[in-house]
Amino acid sequence: MSKQNVTLEVERTTTAATGGAAPVVVAPTPVAPKRVPQDVEVVPKGRRRSFTAAYKRDVVKRADACQGDGDVGALLRSEGLYSSHLMTWRREVAERDLVALAPRKRGPKSKVGDGEPDVVRLRHEVAQWRARAERAELVLEIEKKVSLLLRTTLPDDTVRA
Repeated sequence: MSKQNVTLEVERTTTAATGGAAPVVVAPTPVAPKRVPQDVEVVPKGRRRSFTAAYKRDVVKRADACQGDGDVGALLRSEGLYSSHLMTWRREVAERDLVALAPRKRGPKSKVGDGEPDVVRLRHEVAQWRARAERAELVLEIEKKVSLLLRTTLPDDTVRA
């Protein structure tokens, strides 16, 4: 501790042993240095790294070409990558190859996909209307059968063939 940061406190106490006031030295207490306000700079939030498909493909090719012990690790260290990057990118390359070899539909692409919100909503409405029409036809069939059992005639506007 330096002299600047330490002050000694002296207390005067009355004790029976000394018969009066005697100076007692108390343990030094550190005094905190004055804080100088610093220029506070906000550090920008970190962003995830993103890699292009060409870069990923290049790294996977170079890693596959490595033959010696520790060559892949040296490659990853030099590029600043993790082994999980290489593992994921190898899987992506294999999936792309399978997709590229898969048979494709011929003809022009449709402009409205099945995933469009309006198309999905309209298909749902059509299904609801069809279900409602089927229920209405069922009610009419039951009315016809009841009228035949009771031998009553229905007005012409409710009876439909």
